[in-house]
Amino acid sequence: GIVELRVSVTPGRAHFCTAQVSFCKVRLGTLKMAEGQQQAFVVFRRAILEEGIEEQVAAINKLPTVILAAGRDVTLESIFPLLREYIPNGDDEVLLGVAKGLDLKGDGAPCADILGTTDSQNCWAEILEILEKLCAVEETVVRDQAVDSILHTLDFLSPSASIASILPVLDRLSQNEWFTARVSACRLLPSVLKKSDSNEASLSLLQLFIRFCDDETPMVRRAIARVFAEFAEVAAAIADTGKEMLVTDIVPKFKHLGMHDDAASVQHIIAESAKRVAALLSADEFTSLFLDYVRWCSESPSWRLRSIIAGQFGAFCKVLDDPAASAGVLLPLFLGLLVDPERDVRADACRGAVELHAGVGHNAFVEGVVPKLGRCIKDDSHVVRNAYAESCSDIIVALDEGDRSASSGGEGINTLVVDTFLLLQDDNPEVRAKIMSAIQRLTDRSSTSPEGGLLEERFLPLLQGVAGDNDWRVRAAFTSQLPSLAKALGQALFQQHFFPAFRNLIDDEVAAVRASTVEAIVELADQLDESWLHKVFLPSLFEKLGATESRNADQYVVFLNFAKALCSSGEDEKLVLELLPAVKEALDYPVPNVQFCACDVLVTMVETVDPEDAITTIRPKVAALVDSSDPDVVSSAKQVMAAFKWSVSAGSAEAKQD
Repeated sequence: GIVELRVSVTPGRAHFCTAQVSFCKVRLGTLKMAEGQQQAFVVFRRAILEEGIEEQVAAINKLPTVILAAGRDVTLESIFPLLREYIPNGDDEVLLGVAKGLDLKGDGAPCADILGTTDSQNCWAEILEILEKLCAVEETVVRDQAVDSILHTLDFLSPSASIASILPVLDRLSQNEWFTARVSACRLLPSVLKKSDSNEASLSLLQLFIRFCDDETPMVRRAIARVFAEFAEVAAAIADTGKEMLVTDIVPKFKHLGMHDDAASVQHIIAESAKRVAALLSADEFTSLFLDYVRWCSESPSWRLRSIIAGQFGAFCKVLDDPAASAGVLLPLFLGLLVDPERDVRADACRGAVELHAGVGHNAFVEGVVPKLGRCIKDDSHVVRNAYAESCSDIIVALDEGDRSASSGGEGINTLVVDTFLLLQDDNPEVRAKIMSAIQRLTDRSSTSPEGGLLEERFLPLLQGVAGDNDWRVRAAFTSQLPSLAKALGQALFQQHFFPAFRNLIDDEVAAVRASTVEAIVELADQLDESWLHKVFLPSLFEKLGATESRNADQYVVFLNFAKALCSSGEDEKLVLELLPAVKEALDYPVPNVQFCACDVLVTMVETVDPEDAITTIRPKVAALVDSSDPDVVSSAKQVMAAFKWSVSAGSAEAKQD
């Protein structure tokens, strides 16, 4: 460089000296920059190789910062070789930091401008080499992060370049003697197949997939089983060859792993993905290639396999897309699972039953499934009854919709509804709570029952008993369903049978139950006449609040919670006039909880309360609370001041109107 500079200047000592000095300044700046970059590496190297684990972790967590400081050249020449040297015997926490630091869409994103340029083929190779080594370590968390980092690195490349870069990596991982590398390769396969841009590359990936399906190590077969459905979905979407790959290679491997693998865990994982693989097939392909697998699982000696497959029959019916065919080949298998000797199988079949309604048709469902569901309601195991309780609402909705156009089956459905109601007396509180949560559907069906008076005569005593249930979850579920009961019964029956119970639950010993009564009041008021709120509920609420001189904090909080819920639901001047005096009194009550609850109510009243009355009677009380020692009270008071557009003078509690 110096020689070239001397040739280019005009001969003459003055000019030469000027050029030489300028060159020295540039050279000195370059040297200083190079020294700074090299110094960053030296500090990093010392921390990684010479310090303790805590210092190593702290250093590796700053890997992106070090790469930015060192620059691309020092990174390639010094930092990456250091990382490759460290990996074989490195600490897991440090290795995780390496994998995260090289994630160009994660922690390593700041380095993308240096390492992630389109002309950085050497950088890609270096990064992938390090991450490939991390894919083979023993610690699962490190391997998973390394896989994620590899996939993010490939996103910076074109499809052809990414395939060219990753295929050799996959091949080496697949031939690695230690199984952890092959497990990582399994996770990479579906995402890499998405990037495949040629039949040749897709075929290579399919061959790797088949090799992993036949791997002698159960851990590898488990890994490929976990990505099986995803790989099948990607393969099926490949133009021209995808369907052939699916039918010829992938489905046979699915059945081999699912039916013949000697590791039960592999069979279970495969079974969990059955509906996703089946969805890729046509009806004819399902019947000829897949139905025998469904039958095998349904009749398997393994209760876990039967349990897994029991919840997927609705998806299988969608593949056949023919109610008659589904009723002929799938329904008998499902009915056997509903009466399976193992309780968990029966429970999973209950949860999946509603999906069969559309799949096999209403009449076949009523004739075949409904009687078996009746047996589940009376099952000895609370697990089965609980599973039915979870899905009974959806089942009854489906039956109601189908019953409108059906010529028969109504009697069987009514019997099912009656038996479902009886679960309100179940000895398991979870069952009772879930049945109570479905009460809207049950009351709708009962109120329109041809037996007439079914709801009032048979079930009202059961529902009244739920209000006093020993389990708070059941009482809370009962309270949340009161608006539905009010709608089904009408105001007179509701007032007679359920308002006393609601009134008692307002001050229930469990906070969640009290909160549920507050949540229900607005919808309850909407379902009943407008006069009910003012003539029935509010007098009862004031009665619970009691006289001013005898009120306690709990009574005030209950009252204020209801006041806030009612005032938040809309502008009702009459309602505000009734509630406001007690809210004002609550501002003076010397308990912070009561004071900030009262402030919260006032915020909801701001559009309705009379401005002059607010200035005269409310503003002084709220201004005094701004100086409270309780921060929650101060915050709520300031919200009131802001809502009414009042301000407080500095250093004074005297409020002024803006």
